[in-house]
Amino acid sequence: MRSHRRVWLIIISSGYVVAALVVGLWPTPVDAGIRTQIASVLGALHHAGAPSTLDYSTLEFTANIGFFVPVGALICLLLPARRWFFAIPIGAALSGMIELSQLLLLPARFASWNDVLANTTGTIVGVILVLMARGIRRLVRSAPDVSPANPATSAERRRDRDRSRDRSSTPRRG
Repeated sequence: MRSHRRVWLIIISSGYVVAALVVGLWPTPVDAGIRTQIASVLGALHHAGAPSTLDYSTLEFTANIGFFVPVGALICLLLPARRWFFAIPIGAALSGMIELSQLLLLPARFASWNDVLANTTGTIVGVILVLMARGIRRLVRSAPDVSPANPATSAERRRDRDRSRDRSSTPRRG
């Protein structure tokens, strides 16, 4: 069963990395056809009271973070649990390779250290989410089974309840 999950994880991760490479290495900016619509939405948000700091650069930076959250999560899940920290430099390297390729090979694209920073931040967020999920799973697995269907636990609860009754009915000296 576990090997099937790993195979699916590899397939999903490979697909996502291919998608990230397609988006990152597209010959023209991927938002070129919708910049006017994005500007209209931002204008409407500003008119509705959104802060002026919510501009196109902020939106792009945030989108880059969100785009790399799955990269960090998937790399972290693929690595052995004790090697999770390697996911961060792997995600940063992937981002750096994309930006370097844009700089050297794609004149219509804009290579940016801000993109590397945002993508690495997204990778870190993805890693943190996986670590949190693993921690919660560990806590849930280590918690005692208190369901009524568990006879040992039910018996223990009855015994504890009876002991507390005995203590409360015993007269105190004082």
